[in-house]
Amino acid sequence: MHIEVTDNTVTLSGERRLEHEGSTENCRRIECEYGSFERSFTLPRTVDKDDIAAEMRDGVLRLTLPKIAAEEKREIPVRAVEAETEKEGAKKPAEQPAAAAAT
Repeated sequence: MHIEVTDNTVTLSGERRLEHEGSTENCRRIECEYGSFERSFTLPRTVDKDDIAAEMRDGVLRLTLPKIAAEEKREIPVRAVEAETEKEGAKKPAEQPAAAAAT
């Protein structure tokens, strides 16, 4: 059995070899089952890829995929800022035409 983690994918691969033998008084029978396999699964972003564990017991494979610790939420304050064009318009005095200034 081979288990590989790449980016956000876990791939399980291996080869199965089973041989069954049975006999009776007049007959002898042998069955062979074999073949390779490969399965890939996409992992959610919440899985801690560095802490994945595998265990085989009684022919059953068990993968443990721990979650990443949840980040604490924090509130970001929003401050109101006036647009620059409004500030400049309010500070500048109105320009007078040149003819009116000369009189």
